[in-house]
Amino acid sequence: MAANLNSNVLIIGGGQAGFQTAHTLRAKGHVGPIQIIGDEPHLPYQRPPLSKAFLAGELNVERLFFRPATYYEQQNIDIKLGVSVESLCRTSKTVRTTDGTTLAYDVLVLATGARVRPLPDGICTKPEQLLYLRGIDDVQRLLAASTTKNSFLIIGGGFIGLEAAATLKKLGKTVVVAEFQPMVIPGLVAPELSQYLENLHRNMGVDVRTNTNATHVRSQADNGFDIGFGFDIGFADGIRLNVDAVLVGIGVLPNVEFGQAAGLKTDRGFCVDAQARTNDPNIFAVGDCAHGQNTWVSTPIHLESVQNAIDQASIAAQAILGSDKEYAAVPWFWSDQYHVKIQMAGLITDYDQTVVTGEPDDDKFSIFYFQNDQLIAVHTANHPVNHMAARRILAQAEPVTFADCTKHGFDGKALMNITK
Repeated sequence: MAANLNSNVLIIGGGQAGFQTAHTLRAKGHVGPIQIIGDEPHLPYQRPPLSKAFLAGELNVERLFFRPATYYEQQNIDIKLGVSVESLCRTSKTVRTTDGTTLAYDVLVLATGARVRPLPDGICTKPEQLLYLRGIDDVQRLLAASTTKNSFLIIGGGFIGLEAAATLKKLGKTVVVAEFQPMVIPGLVAPELSQYLENLHRNMGVDVRTNTNATHVRSQADNGFDIGFGFDIGFADGIRLNVDAVLVGIGVLPNVEFGQAAGLKTDRGFCVDAQARTNDPNIFAVGDCAHGQNTWVSTPIHLESVQNAIDQASIAAQAILGSDKEYAAVPWFWSDQYHVKIQMAGLITDYDQTVVTGEPDDDKFSIFYFQNDQLIAVHTANHPVNHMAARRILAQAEPVTFADCTKHGFDGKALMNITK
């Protein structure tokens, strides 16, 4: 696409990726119209604190916002909140919103994000009483519940579920985490890290149950009681549980429906190339709703992370401005649980060897992952030096081998001296 600093850019989605696209466009010299359409009533905001400082009551709503309203006025970015897109016409290059407005574009950026995955139909008798943790409004519901309810069941032992468990436990609540897989954080971390996190939560007083599946979540209101009496939970192994509230954290679903209906290709999100461009050259997709090329890895990937949203959106904005730069960033993530910061660099798909350094019992250790003798990822707990070293050496053109790491004692400071 040739550079056009005057093109009319329409961004669907007011999250991290949508904000970053608009911000980068202006910072790189785009002078044409930019409009952001957001389905939430809030200005674009950061999500990581939702399950931590915001849920703990340590952060007010305004501090979540990337920028105040005046920023959008000063940057001449038109932002329309509380509306969604219901249809896309690629021929006329227009979208129609839920309030009946038709909007034209030269370039369309889909930053539609993802929505929470609900419990399967039939499991909960009053699904409207369930709690989720995705946006500000979800957390405000959870905060309200935490003022009157003392016991919580969290269905799902992923990062969101465990972060919420840590925060609720610090608020003095009784917390049960139920994960149907044999380990928490299934598929995303090595067994060593999964077991460490399981032990961490148990030591903090959380009842962590793996290999278990809720077969029914029955509201006490079904028995003639008020909603405040909570839920009766039944599990596949016959165990029963009574709790005041249920929080569901079993993953998310990318928001791709209106794009699919318009003929955009999807996999685990909108299929994009290394510049975040879809099969329509005038339409880009970024963040949690995208599935595509990162030249750091050989196959298309789908990432749900702040790093991915920022980096991919920046690449898309530069492509809109005519750059040929491709997305090639080392994926990295983090999670704060109690006094422990978990940091991850790289991807652990198909690893065949791990080396653990440090002491899990001291809450400070690292896990090095290898595939075919090459370092592909490093996960750390309270070890920022090793994390930053991993991000640097994984970004090198030449791979770092097991022998390289052994020679440098798997020490972050020493490893950062490796040059290829």
